[in-house]
Amino acid sequence: MEAYAKLREGADFYLSESFYHINESLLDESAGILFSKYLQEIDPTDVDRKIAESASIPKSTIELLRFNCNEVLSEETTRKMSDAWRKAQMISRFKNYGSGLNHIINSIHILGHLNNFGFFIETIINRHLMLLQDSKSIDGLSYSRIAIAKICGETGLYFQR
Repeated sequence: MEAYAKLREGADFYLSESFYHINESLLDESAGILFSKYLQEIDPTDVDRKIAESASIPKSTIELLRFNCNEVLSEETTRKMSDAWRKAQMISRFKNYGSGLNHIINSIHILGHLNNFGFFIETIINRHLMLLQDSKSIDGLSYSRIAIAKICGETGLYFQR
């Protein structure tokens, strides 16, 4: 019984962590999308235009990496950007914000967490099926048929022959 208690404790921890990290990654993705939208709404000031005109920004990648420019944007524009980031985080965290159905998730963090979550669920199901077979709750034929079952997109579950 102690082994099952430890397994339950581990499963509870892993499941909670999976949902927590998937949620955090989705919130970050949503905030990034909103922030990008808000940035497009910020108009540069006359000071920003003067800074851009007077800055001698290198064209070479290496020189650009070494380039040290203390003033790139005006304080007003920097404040607007900072406000936009805070607003994007607040909306993604506390309001119902969702991207469209055609949104493609590019975050490797979200994909990694979803993959780990799927692996966890698959492991739990396989262990449960193995226990059912060992306890003779399902027969060997049923177990072997389930073992080769695949999930098909539109038609659901099917068995290979």
